[in-house]
Amino acid sequence: MSELTPFVSHVSCTSCRRQYPADALHTVCPDDGRPLEIVYDLPSLGEANPGRTWMRSDAPGMWRYGLLLPISPPEALPSIGWTPLESLAEDGFGGLKVFLKEEGEPQPGFGSNPTESFKDRGIGMAAAMAHFFGVSRLSIPTQGNAGDALITLGKSLGQELYVAMPESTPAPILERARRAALSDSTLELLLSPGTIREAGALLRQATADIDTFSVATFAEPGWRIEGKKTMGLEIIEQLYWELPDVIVYPTGGGTGILGIWKACQELLALGCVEGTPPRMIAVQSAGTAPLVKAIKTGAEDSVAAEAGETLATGLNVPYGIGHKRVLEILRTSGGTAVSVGEAAIREEMGRRLSLSPEGAACMAVCRGLVDQGLAEAGERAVMINTCSPAKYA
Repeated sequence: MSELTPFVSHVSCTSCRRQYPADALHTVCPDDGRPLEIVYDLPSLGEANPGRTWMRSDAPGMWRYGLLLPISPPEALPSIGWTPLESLAEDGFGGLKVFLKEEGEPQPGFGSNPTESFKDRGIGMAAAMAHFFGVSRLSIPTQGNAGDALITLGKSLGQELYVAMPESTPAPILERARRAALSDSTLELLLSPGTIREAGALLRQATADIDTFSVATFAEPGWRIEGKKTMGLEIIEQLYWELPDVIVYPTGGGTGILGIWKACQELLALGCVEGTPPRMIAVQSAGTAPLVKAIKTGAEDSVAAEAGETLATGLNVPYGIGHKRVLEILRTSGGTAVSVGEAAIREEMGRRLSLSPEGAACMAVCRGLVDQGLAEAGERAVMINTCSPAKYA
């Protein structure tokens, strides 16, 4: 078996900070059930690789970040990431300089995500790490895009998959998953009513007597955080190694909040950037907004919400075990959580046809940041367009 990147130090709980060996297979922290994350020996990494010599710029996609990732990519895994950061010239942001991170449809001169979704990053890393540890049977509950990513990327590595998603999953994603399951006996597709919460319950029941490893959000030991971290690294590199002032991020479980924040902290520790980390703004659907409620009430953790209905199905997540850490990051960064209604989402999708519903929710939030006192004119804000809108057609 190949080795972990030399400067991986250990795995740590995102809440109690208990440490575990990085070369062993883990799930969540056994002490408090909270997510784990991978920790690097950054002083040693920086000393041995001054400047940005830890990068592997000739590597495909997100793997260009070399020694700041836990492993090298398996040869069979498709390239993922290195998507563009576009400066938006349009008016309507109150003088805020807004950049759009395009994770959906491929753009000339850049890399792309195989299923045209930012979920490819975290799931790609999870599939690669499972392959590294010799785990060949994976399971996941999903609102749609993460399952689509696992079907594509897990299958590239020959993994046996159990995927559960709501019956209300957008038709293009659902039909793609159904076709894959019909043609592959090593893919089990389970459909449930409700949301990812009900899909998870169905999956646990169906796999109770089967030895599967869950790559659900935060159920794995920080693998998906590392994949989503590359989005933050790309944003900063494409801003010529400067930190933005604000990150506007569509937040269901919250893996990307942890990943982008981790990217900023690691680059600051390595001396590759200077300044203050960006204020993190979590965007949720008005129908399902547990983080918004927790911010308003001053709660340390979110409380499971009743799921509403929203076009932005990726935001329809009633609760997540990583929400406690998400809330810590929002508050530490000086950010907050904001909810968006369906009318605003539809309006933004009508204005810019390339937006996914979740991306449209972020765009709507960007238009109000200055008026709400969450940003100042002249500052730089980066919003995420999560995937191609064709996946919702």
